[in-house]
Amino acid sequence: MLIPLSMILTGFLSIIYHIKTLKHYSLNFVYKDFKDAVLWIGNLLLAISIFTMAFFMLFAIYSLNEVDLSFEFIYMFIFCGIILLLGVTLILEERLLYRKYVFFKEQSRINKIDDISGHKGDNL
Repeated sequence: MLIPLSMILTGFLSIIYHIKTLKHYSLNFVYKDFKDAVLWIGNLLLAISIFTMAFFMLFAIYSLNEVDLSFEFIYMFIFCGIILLLGVTLILEERLLYRKYVFFKEQSRINKIDDISGHKGDNL
């Protein structure tokens, strides 16, 4: 009972996360800090819960009917596979955005050090 309720909350946080990070995928994006840890964690928890739910559904469907796989079970396998793929995509998307965030943060730190030391255009 608590898992579907938590998925509602994390789904809401994931929607807000995706609305706020939509501009990060633009080619002309100017780096700004994105420190909403609650949204990051909410999106990651939703992705993990979708992944585990789909995996357990696939396992349950397979264990129910090991001998005879009718077309209905094949359709359920395909549906659960799509949900599993959605969970994996959400996890990979968040990882990609986090790596981009860390890269830009490191570049910003290096640029600030270069500005202080005066090596703006020099090849070091």
